[in-house]
Amino acid sequence: MYLKSVELHGFKSFTDKTILNFRPGISAIVGPNGSGKSNISDAVRWVLGEKSAKSLRGNKMEDVIFAGTKNRKPLGMAEVSIICDNSDGFLPLEYNEVRVTRRTYRSGESEYLINNVSCRLKDIHNLFNDTGIGTDGFSIISQGEVEEILNCRAEERRSLIEETAGIVKYRNRKREADRKLAETQQNLERIGDIIFELSNRVEPLKEQAEQARIYRVLKNESDELEISLFAVSLEELKAKIAESTEILDREKLKLISFESGQAKLEAEIEELKLSLSRRDEEIASLQQDLYQIGSEIERRESDRKLFSAQKDAALAQISRLEGEITELAEKIKGKKECIGREEEKLSVLTESICSSRNKITAQEDIQKERTEKIVALEAEIESCKSEAFGLVQEIANLRNEAAHWEQSIQSLAVLVQKLHNQEGEFCRFISDLKVKQLSMEEEIFQGNQEVDNLDRKISQLDEIIVALEKQEKALREKEAIDREDYQAVKSRLDVLKEMQEGYEGYYPGVKAILLGKRRGNAGCGDVVGVIAELIKVPEELGIAVETALGGALQNIVTKTDQGAKAAIEYLKKTKSGRATFLPLNVLRPAPTKSFP
Repeated sequence: MYLKSVELHGFKSFTDKTILNFRPGISAIVGPNGSGKSNISDAVRWVLGEKSAKSLRGNKMEDVIFAGTKNRKPLGMAEVSIICDNSDGFLPLEYNEVRVTRRTYRSGESEYLINNVSCRLKDIHNLFNDTGIGTDGFSIISQGEVEEILNCRAEERRSLIEETAGIVKYRNRKREADRKLAETQQNLERIGDIIFELSNRVEPLKEQAEQARIYRVLKNESDELEISLFAVSLEELKAKIAESTEILDREKLKLISFESGQAKLEAEIEELKLSLSRRDEEIASLQQDLYQIGSEIERRESDRKLFSAQKDAALAQISRLEGEITELAEKIKGKKECIGREEEKLSVLTESICSSRNKITAQEDIQKERTEKIVALEAEIESCKSEAFGLVQEIANLRNEAAHWEQSIQSLAVLVQKLHNQEGEFCRFISDLKVKQLSMEEEIFQGNQEVDNLDRKISQLDEIIVALEKQEKALREKEAIDREDYQAVKSRLDVLKEMQEGYEGYYPGVKAILLGKRRGNAGCGDVVGVIAELIKVPEELGIAVETALGGALQNIVTKTDQGAKAAIEYLKKTKSGRATFLPLNVLRPAPTKSFP
């Protein structure tokens, strides 16, 4: 691998885009003072991630951007790219050329790119981590640093050699592995403390678990009976609805029949009215005839006897017609009475139909309420399924984390093996230094001593790593056992938590009040809690206090007596049972007694 080219744009004195191409071997850049030779090395250092403005001979990072001259405007961005030839695969990327780019803006924002893909500064450090190339390495040596290297102390020279050899990366990884192992040890200790704390609760939990099991059996039986009862009630309701529907249909048919009969009666009444009108016309005509007859009697006295017979006939006809009129009036009266009776029957039928409709509406309301209960039960079942799914997902996450730790340990072992392989190359590097720098024999001798110390420390590191691997294996085995115990305890705790949330073991009335408070029901808002939840006693006195208080542990404490009354009304309204209430505003502490 070698540096193939450097591209600069807006960096310090390089206003326009400038490309410097290099070939394998040694390249020299010459020029007068102030022409920008040092700016090239600063650009390489900057693109590799240098964050100190002083190392770049500036006061702040904004100084690397071209500030402008009398003839050129200042730029708002500086960009530097280096292109490395990677045909030998020295860098861990599957590219023959690797392009690293850094941009900065006057607003303070920065960008890092590898092969024109946005990345982090950490990614660039990791890319050159084990190559000896970087801002803190000695691949870039400025003026005065050679003298500093010659005059540095043994520890500083050792750091120089380690940086050049590329083993700092392994030291950092070892330090990170030690930190993670320490955190794992702390987690195991915390789990041990939790297990020890929970072990004292195993026996009470067993009893409560048995009670919970019995409760579940009884609850399942109760649910089955309730479902059976609901099914029977539903069938009865369906039968009643069908019967009511049949009755309604029959009443509708009767109503239609009555309406048709009423129409017939109305038609008959109209016919009678027409007949009566015709009779009235006939009576009027007869009266006119009678008038004419009287006139003729007056005019023709001589013809009286002749017309007297006609008069008697006319009077007889009038009498007959009056009789017919009377009969028609009586028939009309009878028809009206019949119509009144039919209207009364129609009113009774209408009331019966309304009553049937009200019954059907009530049955539909009951059916709707039961349907809502079924929907609520299904929603509760779905909630339990969601909670179980969350627990399964949490277990999967813990398993993934354990697999990640195992992979990290395997990577550390591979790195240690790579360190062994590089040990021979390191020794050859020391031999070359002896041949090339005969004038520094004393320094080389001291360097050999440092190398020997490094070898011994590497051996010690190997022993430590082996010991850590054994310890880590034992910890994994112990962790697996602890995880099983933890899951068992967690399952028991979940059961107890479910019982606690459902207030199992409380009297029905107390349970109803506590559940009502949690749901925010009216009448339960003034409840503080039960005595068992509010008092705190030393652990060694728990059994004694529980025995002394007995059922009083389930007494409900309220803020005011009005709140207690509201809660009592809630119990009566819901028919949930009874409970004892202790309003805080009316309670008075009992006088203390002293005994000799």
